[in-house]
Amino acid sequence: MYRKAARYTILCEFAMTGTKLFRPKVIDCGCGDGRGFSYIDKLLKPQIIVGVDNDERKLIEINRRKKKVKSVMLVHKDILDLKHRAKFDVFFCCETLEHFRKKDNVKLVKIMLNAVKPGGKILISFPLHKRSIKNPEHQQLLTEDEILNHFGNCLLLGKAYHMTAPGHKKRNGDCTFMVGFEKVNRGAIDRL
Repeated sequence: MYRKAARYTILCEFAMTGTKLFRPKVIDCGCGDGRGFSYIDKLLKPQIIVGVDNDERKLIEINRRKKKVKSVMLVHKDILDLKHRAKFDVFFCCETLEHFRKKDNVKLVKIMLNAVKPGGKILISFPLHKRSIKNPEHQQLLTEDEILNHFGNCLLLGKAYHMTAPGHKKRNGDCTFMVGFEKVNRGAIDRL
């Protein structure tokens, strides 16, 4: 729980940087067990949180315990099938990109950029450690430079590294990378 709390807290701080948000519409793609919702709700005070995941069992579990966060709508869908256009103020993609093939990265970036309004925030986290690829659900090992290059036409709000557990020593990049971007112009999508 420590790791998720720290990641969502840092990413929410990035969201509060740059263009100010008031009761934002938030999408959390690859929301998993939905435990990030309470941090988003507490820190960003959103109008709505749309949780998207392709694992129906996880969404059913969220429904059982979402009493704390009332403004949640759950969607059973693959992120690659999202078609939202400038609908959200904040797009979370935490510990999700590594579950896709590298060839899908450009499409995923376009989906994120299309889903947020101008001035919208895109918040991403993913593991940097090589042992991540040993997870049978992970399809790729991302690098910091890859993500920064994909969002090169966006305003960088911040980046941070988070150790895998309290007191854990960083070794060989054994950490999670978190980064936040603000969509500043339409051209960022057109050039991909």
